[in-house]
Amino acid sequence: MMAFIKKWIFRLILLLVCLLAMVLASENSAEVVITILNYPTPPLPVSWWVILAFVIGFATASISNLVSNARSRLKYRELDKEVLVIKHELDQVKAARSE
Repeated sequence: MMAFIKKWIFRLILLLVCLLAMVLASENSAEVVITILNYPTPPLPVSWWVILAFVIGFATASISNLVSNARSRLKYRELDKEVLVIKHELDQVKAARSE
């Protein structure tokens, strides 16, 4: 039940963010030129620059999360192997005591 509620809350928040982006795009239609390292970009509306910044931030966070999750999975596998070895040793000790 909790997963169902979380899913719908996420969808609601995503819908609100999309609506906010649409309002932002309609209200900020003035074109601006951004100069990056003496290279002027083509004139684009402010809303495009803001949306681009959100997309770049989302991509950066996703890649960072992917790397972090990969490290965690590798560590989990290592620890899982250690647990199996320790369980096997414990079974051997129990078997030796029962004899």
